[in-house]
Formats: sequence, structure tokens, C-alpha cells
Amino acid sequence: DQFGQKKSFEGNYKITVNVDPSQTGTGQVQKSAVMTIKHPNVITDMVVDNGIQNVTVDNLPAADYTLSKSTAAAGANLTGLYASGSADALNAITFGGGTTQTTNASVLFEVVSKAADNSSVTLRATSNVLGTDGNVANYLEDEIIVTATAKDVGLSLGLGADDACTLTLADADDIEVGTKFVYNYTAAGTGVSISGTQDANWPDKWGNADATVTCAADGTYAAGTPVTFGLDTAQDLNSKEIHFRNFYLNGDNGTVYEGDIVLTTTDTFTTDAPAATDGDPLASFTAAYIGKTATLDTKLRDLNIFWNSSGVFMLENPQTITINQGDGKSTSVTVYGTDTIRELQAKFNYAIGTELGQAKYVDGSGASKFCTFVEKGNEDTQGLETVPGTFMFRSILPGLGGELTFSGDEDLINTFALNTVKEGTTAAFRASIYDAHTGIAIQGATNIKVSDNKLIGVLHPNVDIEFDATANIKATWSEAEKNFILEPDDTQYEAIIHLVDSSTVFQIGANEGEDIAIDIGNMSAGSLGVTNINVTTRESASKAIGQIDAAINKVSSQRAKIGAYQNALDYTSENLTTTMTNLTAAESRIRDADMAQEMMNFVKLQILNQSGTSMLAQANQLPQSVMSLLQG
Repeated sequence: DQFGQKKSFEGNYKITVNVDPSQTGTGQVQKSAVMTIKHPNVITDMVVDNGIQNVTVDNLPAADYTLSKSTAAAGANLTGLYASGSADALNAITFGGGTTQTTNASVLFEVVSKAADNSSVTLRATSNVLGTDGNVANYLEDEIIVTATAKDVGLSLGLGADDACTLTLADADDIEVGTKFVYNYTAAGTGVSISGTQDANWPDKWGNADATVTCAADGTYAAGTPVTFGLDTAQDLNSKEIHFRNFYLNGDNGTVYEGDIVLTTTDTFTTDAPAATDGDPLASFTAAYIGKTATLDTKLRDLNIFWNSSGVFMLENPQTITINQGDGKSTSVTVYGTDTIRELQAKFNYAIGTELGQAKYVDGSGASKFCTFVEKGNEDTQGLETVPGTFMFRSILPGLGGELTFSGDEDLINTFALNTVKEGTTAAFRASIYDAHTGIAIQGATNIKVSDNKLIGVLHPNVDIEFDATANIKATWSEAEKNFILEPDDTQYEAIIHLVDSSTVFQIGANEGEDIAIDIGNMSAGSLGVTNINVTTRESASKAIGQIDAAINKVSSQRAKIGAYQNALDYTSENLTTTMTNLTAAESRIRDADMAQEMMNFVKLQILNQSGTSMLAQANQLPQSVMSLLQG
């Protein structure tokens, strides 16, 4: 009306929402760079059993290793040969003895020279000896001259007086300087067998052509026979570090690896270890090579991407990564250099699923799929997990509200090199609004199609409604596609809206109804749409400009309304002030009057008034008298 009043808008309303089956939307999926191993002696996929507490390695060539219980038989076996000359070098020197071996040893023999007449060759030998009590020793023999006469070198190699190791030159014509032999000597007892296999593409080959630690009981090379170390279980081997040092010889180029596998036993190893059943597992693991794709057990310190070009480890001190969700929510993850990939994956899953609240939208195995690490590429070409060694980050929420961005130390964020492999798309909904008490549909608010999860001005020009971004949507994990699938839920989404007019009414006139109602819109960050401002990427910063402009326009419009209210109230205030001043002046004149003087003036004016009235009456009678004379 003329005073600027508005009709109040209040009530209880029910909103129903159904997602469009053809446009349920999709969540964003991002992929990281490939994680590869930087350092040697990194072991992964560790499994220990039967009295083994831990396993460490040193200078071990890359392979998949299996350690098992074994009943060890004493003997000497060839486990590696590098022949720089003829392949017959295998038969050029005969290795005898060792059939009653009481110590375990891995011995590397190398031909350093030979006589011009082929009557002798000179060898250098290095041995690593493991006693059946678990103690280790090392021996070096620089000059072993071998002729056609048997030479005993057992004592010089630490093999014991009764464990003869005899060498005999058979045919020096077939041997060249640089030829190498690796013999393993096995003590009788309850043993540990070590076998390893390599992928055809792995570098640092060892063994012979098939790159396996193998030997046959008769001393000839044979695939599939593991190296065995005998132990005396009568000895106290509990809670002890046992070193299984072994020479691994690359038969193709003569490269030697002096590897060490260290088993740390538990306090029950002696009772658990006896080989009541040969082949019972003790440990299995993978010794990785530099550049190999990382696995879940790999520590971040051993990943190439976390070391900068200057060789500085960027996680020397803990770093915090903030995860920003498109709807304005955020959380953080603290990353330590000692974390494994598995532990980091769990942290990201908890942050996205629990702290950002996405886990409530999915059940079962999907609750742990917001962050996954791909150890093996998916053979299904439709699946998203196709690149081994990468992190996958997924959001269930469709559209911009579910987009995930990461912020923190710039170098750290850049190492992940995240790229979007699947864009998030917005869902389409059909919404209807009813009177919650009568069930009657609100005119113009039935089966309204909306994109995203906002009803802008549908119920009332001044009322905006935001509902759950996953209204009437259920999420399931697809193992085939390696992603969340969004589809209509069987249960319709409903919500009750309670509206109350909270305008302030001012009385601006003397009479009933002369008032004005003033309302100020919700100017919170959420209502202005700026709670999800994100400037961590160029794209998000560009979108933020539009959001901020819209918020500025809303604030400017509200300020203009407030200015109009202020002007109206200022005008009313000025009028009321003038009226009050005039009334006060009039009241003051009455209160301050001289009553005697005023009564004299009143009588005076009354006499004058009566005299004037009398004179006027007489004046009116004169014409009547004249008329009477004329008529007479």
C-alpha cells in the first residue's frame, strides 16, 4: 500500500524431488602421475610366517623371492657361471668334496690368470659362510693356483677341516681370464630354501638365461632348484638376525651381486622352524629395481616423484594437503615421508569419505574407493584403472559441487600431476512443492525441471531452496568400470520447508495501519554462493569471478533497498519532528499566557463584536424604514 507494506509469506511446504533417469550426473575422477621406485634394496609385498618377524635385504638383485622350510642335504652345487671364453669352461675346473658339509657357504671363484702353456690357472675366491648356529663369517683367498693335481682350499674358504673343497684343472684350453663360477655349499639340517624368479623385462639379470637361482644336486645347472641353507635347530635361533649372504652371478655379462637376505626371527622360531613339512612358507617378497612401478607397501621416501631435481626430499618435514570440495567443504591430510602408499591411500579415503561426508552415499566396498592406488592395470579397457602405479581420486557428488581440488606446498601438489580423466556432470531433477498441511500443489511449482540442486524463486521470488545434490540418487561401485555409478533411487526424496516472515514493522503514522515493514535478505556467504570459492586452479579461479560478481550484485541490490527504507524513514522522521515542534510551541504558548490580560482582551473583543453586531442590525433597519415610508 501507500506505506510500503507487503503481504507476509509464511507456511509449511513439502518438496519432492525425482532425478531424471537419463541425466543422473557423474562424479569427477582424477589420476596422478606414475609412482616409481628411486632407491635400491626396496622390498614390497612382504609376507612373513612361521616364526619370522621381519625381512630386510641388501644389494639383492630384483626378483620375486620365496623363502621356505626345507630338509637340507649336505653338498656343493653350481649356481652361476659366466664363461668369457668357451662354454666348455663349465668342465674346465672340477669342484670336488663338500659332501659332508657342516657349514653353509656361497663362494665366488674368478679366473685371474693362466699359464701360457695351459698347465695351470690362478683363481681368486671370496666366500660368505653361514654357520648352522646362524653366525656369519667372510673369507678371501687371492691366489689359488689350480693344476691337474687336486688342490684342497676348504680351510682358506672357511669350510672346515672335514669339509673338503678340492679343485682340479681339467682342460685350460677351454677357460679364459675373467671366467666366473659361483658354488653354494649346503650344510645338513633343517634348512631355509631361497628361490627367486624375474620378469623377462626386469634389468639386473642374474643366474643363467632364465634368470633364476637354481642348481642341481649333482652340481650341474638346472632350472627350478632353490639355494638351500641348513640350520641346526638345536641351537638357539630365537630372536636373532640370520644373514643369508649369497653371490648372484649374471651369466650374460659377468656382473656379480653380493646379496644379503636378513631374517629376523621371533622368540619361537626354533619350535616353529623345524621342517615337519618341507615347503612350509617362511617369507615372500619382491625386491624391486630402480624405476620399477611402486606397490602399496612402498614408502613415500622411496618414490622418485617426491625428490626434486636437487636431490632434496620434499617430505623431510610433514606436509599438509588441503582437499577442497566444490560445495565449499574442505579437509586436510598430513603426509609423512615414512608413510607407505597404502597408508596415504587410507588417509585420502578417510578425508574424502568421512570428513567430506561422501561415504554416506555408498555402501559396501565402495566406501573405500574414493582413493585407490593401481598396482596392476585393469585388463578391461572400459575400466578407469588402466595405468599401474597411479593414484585415482573419485567423487560421488555430481557436477561442480563434487569437484575436488588439492592445495598445499606447490612443489608437493605438482608432484602428483593430477589430471581429470572423467569430468563431473550435473544431474537434472523434477521438483514439486505442496502445502504440507493440505497436500495441495503450489501453483506454478509442480514438476519443475531444474539443473543442479537449486530452486531459485520457484516458491517465492525472495525464497531460494537448495536440496541435497544426490537427492533421489544412489551410488554403487562398479568393479568392471572401476568407478561409481549413479542411478535413480527407489525411494523418492522428500523434505519439509518451514517459512516464517521475520520482517520488522515500524509505526510511522498516528493512525492504525500507518506502518511500514522492512526485510533484509540473508547475506551470509552460503546464501550469496561464495562458500565454495576456489582459486587453486586457473579454471576454478575463472569460475570464482562469476560467483563473486553475482554475490556483489545481490549485496548491491540489498543495499539499494536498505537505502530506500532509510530515505522513507528519514522523511517520516522529519515530518514527525516538525509536527512535534509545532505542537510543543502551541502548548507552550497556552501554558505561558497572562490570564488577566487575556480576559481583558477577550472582554474587549467580545464588546467590540457585540457592538458591531448591534450597529449592523441598526444599519439593516434603515432601508426598511425608507421602504415603509414609500409604501405609505
